[in-house]
Amino acid sequence: YDERLFLPVTSQRMSDQKEEGE
Repeated sequence: YDERLFLPVTSQRMSDQKEEGE
């Protein structure tokens, strides 16, 4: 995979989970 594409996706998913957690 291209980590330049993977890392932004991971960052968005972690951000979504953080919002749900709060």
